Parts: sequence; C-alpha cells; structure tokens
Amino acid sequence: MKTMYKYILSAIFMLMAGQTLQAQDAFYVYRNDGDFDGFFYDQVIRMGYSKFDLDSIEYDAYVVQEIETRDSLYRIPLAAIDSIGFQQPEIIFSPKLKNMDELGMSQYVTYVDGFSLSFSSDMPESLRPQKGDVLFGLDDRFDNWLRYSYFGYTNDEPEYYSGFSSKDFFLGKVTNSYVDYQGMCRVNCQPVDGWSEIFEQFITVEEIGTDAQGNVRRRIAGMRDGMNRAGGNAELTLFSWSGRLQKQWKPSESWEDYFDVTVGLDLGVEAKATAVYSITGILEPHFFAKLVLNENFTAGLSFHANLNAYRDWPVETPLGLIPGIKFPACFPIFEVNPIPQGFVRIGGSIDASLNLPTI
Repeated sequence: MKTMYKYILSAIFMLMAGQTLQAQDAFYVYRNDGDFDGFFYDQVIRMGYSKFDLDSIEYDAYVVQEIETRDSLYRIPLAAIDSIGFQQPEIIFSPKLKNMDELGMSQYVTYVDGFSLSFSSDMPESLRPQKGDVLFGLDDRFDNWLRYSYFGYTNDEPEYYSGFSSKDFFLGKVTNSYVDYQGMCRVNCQPVDGWSEIFEQFITVEEIGTDAQGNVRRRIAGMRDGMNRAGGNAELTLFSWSGRLQKQWKPSESWEDYFDVTVGLDLGVEAKATAVYSITGILEPHFFAKLVLNENFTAGLSFHANLNAYRDWPVETPLGLIPGIKFPACFPIFEVNPIPQGFVRIGGSIDASLNLPTI
C-alpha cells in the first residue's frame, strides 16, 4: 500500500511538470515539529495571536499563532514556528526526469510490459532514453497497455504492478537501453529510489475540487495555468450535496381527508480539500505531504400541520311542511320541492408551520 501511495503521489506531481512560475499567491509556515502549513492569500480571513495554548490553558504571553480561513481556524504553537515565508520557493524538478508526453516520446510507445518499454523505429535518436533517466508518462496509450499487461499476467503479484502504475501512468528509472535488430528501442526500468530522483525542490499548496460536470479542477501556488487549474480566486469544492427528507403523517383513515402533519429535514454536506507539499532532495532529502479535508454539514427542521374540516346538523323548519308540487297538471309526472332544508354547519381550517434555523 505504501508503494502504491508513493507512486500515485508521484503521478500527481508529474501533472505539473514543465510549467512556469506565476505571481506570488500563497505563504508558508515552516515548523520544527514535523508539520508544515501553506495558505492561499485569498483563503485567509484573519491572522492573530492567542494567549491560550492548544489545551485552552491561558498564559501571560502569546503562545499560539491563529490563522482563520473560510473553513477552519488553524492554531499553531509559536514555539513550533521556525519562520513564515511570503516568497514562493522555486519549483525544481530533477534534470533526469523525462516527461514522455511533453517530449513527444509517448506517441512512439509500441508496448509496455511491467518496467519494460518498447519504442518504434521511427522515434528520433535524440529522444532515446539513457541510463539513469526517470521516465514518466500519462498518455492514454499507457493506460491501454498497462491494463492489457496487468490482466494478461497470470500470476498474482499486486506489489509488482503497484510499483509502476495505478493503471493510468508509467514511472520508472532506466537501467539499460538498446536498439534491437528491427531498429526498435528497448528500455528496461526499475522503481525510482526516492523523491530526490523526481524533485529537487517542491514547496507549494494546492486546492483540489470538481466542477458541475464532475471534472477535476485544481489550482497550485507557483504554477501558471496547469492541467485543470481553476483560474482567479475560484473557491473549489470537492463534494457538495443538499436534499430534503420529508414524511407526511395522518392520524387515521377517518381523518385522512381533513388533517395531516408533514415533517421535513433539509440536509447539506460540502467538502473541500487542500494539499501542502514540502519536498527537497539535493543536500538534505526531505518529504512532507499533507491533505487537509474540511467538511461542512447543515441541517434544518421544518414542521407543517393542516386541519380542514366541517360538520352539518339538520334543522327542521316550518317551511319543510309544505309538500312538493307536481306538474304538468294534465299529466303530473314531475315534482318540484323548492323549499330549502334547514341546517347548521361549522367548519374551518388551521394551517401551522414551523421552520427551525439551519445549523
């Protein structure tokens, strides 16, 4: 599982290879307690200090740095802060890293088998991989080849396959490369030894979300319009849902046409994801990655009752003693009794609603 996690993260980082720097839009809190924090400027509502520590014990001096964002309140002990950097560190990838999609190598791939690649004889000599190169590919053809290779392999060796692919990318370090008798370039690879073979420096913060069509969108500090990046100060939401649960109740069949009670529960949930990275790999290799999920739940209760009923009591009147009148006189087959019947009716309706505040 650790191997899979490492290589999936590698693929995410590779999406941003080859991009150029943009204006400063984030700052970073460098800490000595093994943690690291990064914030987009437009996320932050307030920054301040507190005399209450993380255990709510009050001191005479300030002991906690508070950073309030739209979704959370971050409380960082002052003793754990080495520095706060307002300058975006340069994002530097290893010079040995070869993004096959950007270099045009992926289009020449004819076969993938584990950590072995085959390139067609049409591939220019200048693109041939050399020993020590770290190859990465995200092209759809890798997905097709890797799926074929995986399902065509009879032995159950999940760790073998998790070492190079989540079935949608290729990542490997070249151990040897040669041209066969057909002029095809054959390349054998092995897993990368560490993050230093991918990054020299990668310090940034990233927001991850989806749009209305379900497509992944992201924005990354220090990168220009990268893959699926949301422009401007767009607030990205990873998941959002709202709906209403409703139940109608009637006391009995005899009352079902007159009285009913409806209870409704309005629910909402929203989740946002922010990732921060602090990776260096030259003088002192260091890897730190953190994914922060912020969830927001809302609930509101409503109540509605409706009563609509009436009742009649007949009342005898002197007019009721008048008999009916038959007609026509020569052949009285019809009768009319125009005298109204007396009655007393009481009735009315009650409609009551209650909406509790959304919390």
